[in-house]
Amino acid sequence: MLLEALSAFLTGFLAPLIRGLISDWRAAQALREAGAADAARETSHTIQEIADAQRANDARDRGGAGDVARRLRERIGDGG
Repeated sequence: MLLEALSAFLTGFLAPLIRGLISDWRAAQALREAGAADAARETSHTIQEIADAQRANDARDRGGAGDVARRLRERIGDGG
């Protein structure tokens, strides 16, 4: 009888405690996954910004159409 009462008490106490711990763990896992997704999104955005800046620098270094035509003429020997 004492054993049954002790078992009932422990079952009544431990089951909600375990459910709460599992729920807390799932919530923490969801937050970690959301944080990882945000970090990946931010990294992707940063990489895109760097690529855009590099393209702009490359375009500036190449110059306009006249500069490209002049370099092409020099390269093929027309000298113009």
